[in-house]
Amino acid sequence: MLLQVSDLPANFTLVEKTERNASEMRNWSLGQGWKKGYYAVYQLNDKSARSGMVFEHVISVYPAENISLIVPDTRGLMHNWSAEDKNMTVEELSLPTIGDSSCSFRVADSSDNTQWYQIAFAKNDVYMELWTNGTATDYETLKHLADTAVAKIR
Repeated sequence: MLLQVSDLPANFTLVEKTERNASEMRNWSLGQGWKKGYYAVYQLNDKSARSGMVFEHVISVYPAENISLIVPDTRGLMHNWSAEDKNMTVEELSLPTIGDSSCSFRVADSSDNTQWYQIAFAKNDVYMELWTNGTATDYETLKHLADTAVAKIR
């Protein structure tokens, strides 16, 4: 279900791909029955570009009866982030529903003037997060990648 390099725009390379372990998960996630997960990072590999961009793809599998809890939890975590760190501004964005439920955010860090976008969604028993960050970000491409990723869930 992970995005492949061929799913991304030109000039991106796979930097890291790994299975996630229970030791990396929050107790809350384990309590909801987290089963397994995967993680991948893709980076713009274009020396002529004046800016950098990274895409991250996170996958988690939960019991189907608990999957409806995961996106609301992500929403809460994102809103709490800005309350805990005054340099962070978190703005929820409107997004057509992807999968069974979804949410989307723009995050800005005033300490270094960076920003990132996140799209999180659940479908069937799968939860996914897609992030883009770096000195350049592209929300439209992230939405396209989310549509590609949700189509991989069977």
